[in-house]
Amino acid sequence: MGVTPFHRSILEVRLPKHFDKPTDMRYDGTQDPLEHLTAFEARMNLEGVGDEVRCRAFPVTLAGPAIRWFNGLPQGSIYSFSDISRAFLAQFTTRIAKAKHPINLLGVTQRQGEPTRKYLDRFNDECLEIDGLTDSVASLCLTNGLLNENFRKHLTMKPVWTMHEIQTVAKEYINDEEVSRVVAANKRQPSYNQTRQQGNGERPKGQTREEALSKAPRTFPRVGKFTNYTPLALPVAEVYQQIAEKGIPPKPRPLKDRTGGNKNLYCDYHKGYGHLTQDCFDLKDALEQAIREGKLAAFSHLIREPRRRYRDQDEEGKTRSAKRRQEPEGGEHGLTVINVVTAKNAAPRSRSAHKKDTKILSISSSSTRNSKKPPFISFGPEDQWFDDVQENPPMVITARVGTGLVKRIHVDTGADSNIMFRNVFDALGLKDADLTTHQHGVIGLGDHFIKPDGVISLPISVGQTQGRRSAMAEFVILRDSTAYNIILGRKTINDFEAIINTKLLIMKFVTDDGSIGSIRGDLETAVACDNASLSLRKKSKEASGVFLADLDARVDDKPRPEPEGDLEKFRIGDEDERFTFVNKNLPRELKEPLVEMIRAS
Repeated sequence: MGVTPFHRSILEVRLPKHFDKPTDMRYDGTQDPLEHLTAFEARMNLEGVGDEVRCRAFPVTLAGPAIRWFNGLPQGSIYSFSDISRAFLAQFTTRIAKAKHPINLLGVTQRQGEPTRKYLDRFNDECLEIDGLTDSVASLCLTNGLLNENFRKHLTMKPVWTMHEIQTVAKEYINDEEVSRVVAANKRQPSYNQTRQQGNGERPKGQTREEALSKAPRTFPRVGKFTNYTPLALPVAEVYQQIAEKGIPPKPRPLKDRTGGNKNLYCDYHKGYGHLTQDCFDLKDALEQAIREGKLAAFSHLIREPRRRYRDQDEEGKTRSAKRRQEPEGGEHGLTVINVVTAKNAAPRSRSAHKKDTKILSISSSSTRNSKKPPFISFGPEDQWFDDVQENPPMVITARVGTGLVKRIHVDTGADSNIMFRNVFDALGLKDADLTTHQHGVIGLGDHFIKPDGVISLPISVGQTQGRRSAMAEFVILRDSTAYNIILGRKTINDFEAIINTKLLIMKFVTDDGSIGSIRGDLETAVACDNASLSLRKKSKEASGVFLADLDARVDDKPRPEPEGDLEKFRIGDEDERFTFVNKNLPRELKEPLVEMIRAS
């Protein structure tokens, strides 16, 4: 055996059967060590392994300077995982991402001519990167940066607003602003005769050529084709230098005059003069397109992710390639979740509660949208957007929830409630003070009882800007390990007036303006999440006994249930020869009743 930093007590422990080594996780010393350590521990918690196995698995995730550092540690100096964690963070402490100060929000101001909706999107994205942000500071900075006079006056009527209140009020002003913009645009439309003259290349009588040119529509500075861009860890020019040799991005369209322009401004991407590489819109668009298509999966260190965004490390790297997905607006990254949500020990509802529900339903059914005949929704061959696949993937979408863009949302018609998992709740900057109590528990992965943290109401919207549907939705906050971020239940699906075609992976719905909108499911993410869910079910069965996944036709192997992993031996009779094993990583509240039940039988 070669020289190793591990103590002999760690090396003598055998790895559990079917242990999934984290070979897909890589840390080379250029990323945030705290994020890597957090993701690694989350992965090991899913595996249900002890301290010694964590120690032996951790070096598998290291590469480059990081593995050289590990190999240089003194022989036998590591006795536990806490030893390696402290040494790892101390070595790469300069790479820990620095939290932004709330003062950064003062620099996020509404630009002249920028719609309030886009300004709020930018402001909300910046809020996600600031730790310890209070509602009072956020509302003050938002009011400071607003150019919409009516909206700003409304916010000054109250000293402190919560971000939830601001989002609700903002919707009214945004709708009014967008309607006013459409009306103003219609008033600027040229008359029929003017359009004919311009189309024929004619100009009105008595008008010189110079006068006609001076009144011609002026072109505005070029802007990017995307509404929002994924934040990068380095300047655009440096990112391009690192990926240019790989043929990413593709060759640009030629400049109109490659020899003209300011000779002091040179673009490496166009190989011409006139603007800087850092200011090249074609390059920014090409990079964003490459990121959305998964072509930069090997360069993930160039993409900056907001703090406190925990990724599902064991699947994310596999599913970035060739993604054909919808992008409502923004560039957030994914988080984690469970598959089946079942009510447990639901309390009987009183007659007064039923009357209250009936009253609420009668009020809801009297809305102006429902008073009209609902538009006709249909699916046809034109909706087929991908080749047939062997799997039957679930409907997984991206939607704006609260102040952020959330991916890996499972649209589940079998779930009654909306479920949001705690890591998503934290990443959105929400606080426990925003929660209301929830009287019922749920059964999570592994058939174990979960007590919700509470319930919160948040705005949720799906679709693009011109085909969007928004609603307020209640989310039950759970702490569990799954492959999704949010489970969207029947209540919100019905509020969207949505119809889901699971074969085509398309959800069509009635938009806010009464037209028909549609959103495609994220095919590759759905397949990956589905496979990860089955894997989690298997692991849960190993720790907690037979699970409902045994009835899933997609699970081919049906071995006899038996405990695996780190085992603990216990006697079940008066004789020493009568004994069995149980997984020693089971929680005490599950292990003790299980042992008593086995002994009693």
